[in-house]
Amino acid sequence: MLLLAVRRNYKYEENVTLGGHQLSHFDVYRSGRCVMPHWFHKFFSGPPSDESAGECDASCYDNQYRPSYHGTEQRYVSPTTGRCRPLVVQAVHPGRRDRDRNWEEVDVGENTPKARKLAIWLVDNLPHKLVEVPLWLMRWAWFTLALIWPFNIPNHTGYYPAYLAQLEGERVHAITHSTHPRRLVIYDPASRSWQVCSDPNIIKQQKYVAISYRYEEIVPKGTSEENRTNLKATFITDVEAVVASLHLSAYWIDLTLIDKSTDASPAEVDQDVYRMADVYRGAEFTLVMLCPPDGVTEEGAWLAYGERLWTFPEALLSRELRFKFRGGEVTPITLHQLANRAYAGFAEESAVVNVYGLRDPLERLERLSLLRSALWRRKSGSLERLAEENAEKYFRAERVYALMGFFEHHIHPHFQETELQALVRLSMANDNDRIVERMVSLLPSPLPDNACWYAEGDEWGADLWDIEPEVQVVGMTQKESIVLGGCRAAVIRWKDFPSVAFAMRRSYTRLIANYLPNLFWELLFLGILLESAASQTPKAYPGAWVLLVIAIILMLFAPLLVAYYGTSGRIVQAQPWLVGVKGLVSTEDASKLMYGGAFKALPRTFYSACGTLFSKTETGRFRRGDPAQLDALKPERWSAGEDDNLYTLIDTVSATVYYFHAAHPPMVCLYTGREGGMGRFVLCSERCTVNELHKETVIRMPWYLSQSMRACDWVALG
Repeated sequence: MLLLAVRRNYKYEENVTLGGHQLSHFDVYRSGRCVMPHWFHKFFSGPPSDESAGECDASCYDNQYRPSYHGTEQRYVSPTTGRCRPLVVQAVHPGRRDRDRNWEEVDVGENTPKARKLAIWLVDNLPHKLVEVPLWLMRWAWFTLALIWPFNIPNHTGYYPAYLAQLEGERVHAITHSTHPRRLVIYDPASRSWQVCSDPNIIKQQKYVAISYRYEEIVPKGTSEENRTNLKATFITDVEAVVASLHLSAYWIDLTLIDKSTDASPAEVDQDVYRMADVYRGAEFTLVMLCPPDGVTEEGAWLAYGERLWTFPEALLSRELRFKFRGGEVTPITLHQLANRAYAGFAEESAVVNVYGLRDPLERLERLSLLRSALWRRKSGSLERLAEENAEKYFRAERVYALMGFFEHHIHPHFQETELQALVRLSMANDNDRIVERMVSLLPSPLPDNACWYAEGDEWGADLWDIEPEVQVVGMTQKESIVLGGCRAAVIRWKDFPSVAFAMRRSYTRLIANYLPNLFWELLFLGILLESAASQTPKAYPGAWVLLVIAIILMLFAPLLVAYYGTSGRIVQAQPWLVGVKGLVSTEDASKLMYGGAFKALPRTFYSACGTLFSKTETGRFRRGDPAQLDALKPERWSAGEDDNLYTLIDTVSATVYYFHAAHPPMVCLYTGREGGMGRFVLCSERCTVNELHKETVIRMPWYLSQSMRACDWVALG
């Protein structure tokens, strides 16, 4: 089942046919200069309509279909308002915006409570000289005022900031296997000739042989159209003579029955390619015709045969194999004998041949992955002819259609679809394998600029079958972006460090130390009030001076109580936050920026042991991140400007610092799968003008972090 996902800023244009089914084709609103002022559309425009689309094109729309107009700078969707905002990135060394850096960079900022930071500073910087006393007293007065009312008390929700995005789409259906060829060449005794038969009732009763060959051996490159027709006719005559000598009355060959250079309709060619794998499965045997030019040995002919795309599945899917070299006899050959002659010793071919030769068991997903690697390495006639004049008659996704024969459910081929679109449709039709879902969690090298979800390898060395996906592909856009459903996502904060709500181990000492400093202002005002009342009446209030003395003592010792006993200690729970910084931030600096510092149990964050490609595990009794990974990233080569794409990510739930490379600051973290006991989290930048996410990198974090991520609607990854 194929689900074409579309953005809410698409407009309906026309219907197109894909595999015999009607699909809706959508055209995106392109950014451009508006006829009316931006402020007019911003305040008075409603949801986009087809009639007004041509007059003014909006850059993007928010989650309430309100248009937004802006330039090409990088932006993000606010988790609180759902509207796109300019991206502001805090950086250790802020740089200016230029062509390659289309976001604003600022100094690293923080929002920890002022009283907590001032208390630690006052205790840690006691004046030793007379000139230091005024500054210390000024900050002490500021600290006492900050205790009156804590304006920035953080909240604890238990969840990361959510990602607000949604997509809409529609469904179309696909079918699966066929039991017989659509057409067959059958010998007619009455006319003593071979005729193409399209009657399914006759075809079902025929035993036939499938012909496998190399097109370049029949029609060399550069052959004229007239000679090409003659060469094809000569080869067909030879095939018919061989089939007759084998006492068979029917054969199947794509040169006659799926000739894309003829006037066959695209729908007919689609159906023939759709049935091709089943044609070779149903044949009595497959006959390999080797007709190399003069001077080419049999060994060279086999190697040339083995490097073609379609000959690989034709051999694997056949129940029996025979071959004929030039004018020689028809000779039986086993699959392993053919592999030894035709395949150049690649590990993928060897493993697959052993599976189909019933020698070695192989897990299904691993087998399909090896098949994909082997097929993608082979030459394709259609791909080589795409640059020719009649390129519209050749499949752009021919390698996917060759791979399709090894799947349980097939898809209808289509001339106009790309290889990635066909791969997504094939994966969705065979949901048990979930190949595309597993690709999302892989980190290829290099990361493609478009269709970044596609991966043929992984930087950590993981294979497709090592990934346990946690998302589902529900569709694909016209720009080859896949649409993911069932995602858990969180927004990364870049503008500054937030004020993090946290809880420490319960302690009566800490409870009293946090409570007493907040009482001195009340005691001070109450003592002053009682003393002023006593001055106006003859009755004395001895308790007034007691309250004043207690208030002054609390005022003097408040920094010590807050710094040593109130905020120091081990943190057992923290509000989930993902904080990003451009550049390198140590665990000590991250702890101070998030929690305001402490005198005990510092740092409160740790280095990652295996989260990124820069992570290092400390050798010792405990498995934890090695601080040497920070030193390894700070040699002279990084100070020379090579650290422009080096970022730091701090997670408050696991209290871990991650270092990674990315072309753009990622703004969204998607939980997509598990591997090796760790969760795979895809860090994505955002393109609000097309409502898509772009994979920047993949990091490994504890899978339980996903429990603190909110489930989000469909997201497009392109």
